[in-house]
Amino acid sequence: MDDERIEHALRRGPPAEPAYVPLGQAIPARGPDRTRRGFGQWLQAIAAIAAVAVVVAAIVVLRSGSSGPEDSVGGDLLADLRALGRIRIAVTNQSPQVEVPGVGYEGFDIDVARAIADRLGLRAEIALVDPAEVAAGNWQGRWDLAVDSAAATAQRGSLLQLGSGYYARPAVVVTRDGVAITRLADLAGARVCVVGGSLAERWIRGSLDLVGGSAQPAPVGAQLVTWDRQGCLDAVRGGSADAFVDDWRYDVGSVPAGLVALAEPPFVGVAAPAVDRARAGSARLLAEVDQVVGELRSDGTLRSLSMRRFGGEDTTVLPGA
Repeated sequence: MDDERIEHALRRGPPAEPAYVPLGQAIPARGPDRTRRGFGQWLQAIAAIAAVAVVVAAIVVLRSGSSGPEDSVGGDLLADLRALGRIRIAVTNQSPQVEVPGVGYEGFDIDVARAIADRLGLRAEIALVDPAEVAAGNWQGRWDLAVDSAAATAQRGSLLQLGSGYYARPAVVVTRDGVAITRLADLAGARVCVVGGSLAERWIRGSLDLVGGSAQPAPVGAQLVTWDRQGCLDAVRGGSADAFVDDWRYDVGSVPAGLVALAEPPFVGVAAPAVDRARAGSARLLAEVDQVVGELRSDGTLRSLSMRRFGGEDTTVLPGA
């Protein structure tokens, strides 16, 4: 008896009994049953159910002995993905992705994710997700790879295995035009606004742990103010903060009138692909992805994608390169 027939038998139920109702759905109302069954009829129904249960149990045991590609517990995740012909890649549902009316989401991460999948000979299944979900690890097989613009840090690397960087994300300091803050050293003792939980906050506190990036010394005695991005810009414009430090200058965009951005970035993060450390076989997959990223860099593909998405700027030059 094959799976389809077993499922059909389970859903149909024994003779004269109601059909199977999925969990959470209402059970259909049923009038009083005036049919009297003989003891032999009940035994036949029970025996039929027991036979189906035995077959189902046997199938479960057989399947548990050798997991399929979707539930691989072996060490060759890449081979499993190639057998499936696809790779599930998580990208951030925030910047640098943008929603284009009538088209859907587009962005640099999506471009890079598709280029990686293409070089691996796989079809990319892109998932737009909250970056906090990716950073938390324990993906439980929802994604095979993340290409989500998150800067590589030691904290992130404790839960995820990090690959080679694919582009740089310089932070920015925004202050009021005419204020005596023209270099990073001038932030010492100043009221500095940051987004709560950001890399910028960790930089001000002296706890930034970039991997592959670069950072200038944190300002001494800076007075920390936390707000969201717009709140920080408003605070600087209104004078309740002397400066705003943001994780990535592209998130600030065009600096509003009356404000200026310092030329020197306080730190530069490096965005790198990542895999879930808890997933068997992820290390080999990441090694192959690193090789592909190297190829995309060498043949100019990364640079071309960056210039297309970032107004002609090559953001793929990493610190120290």
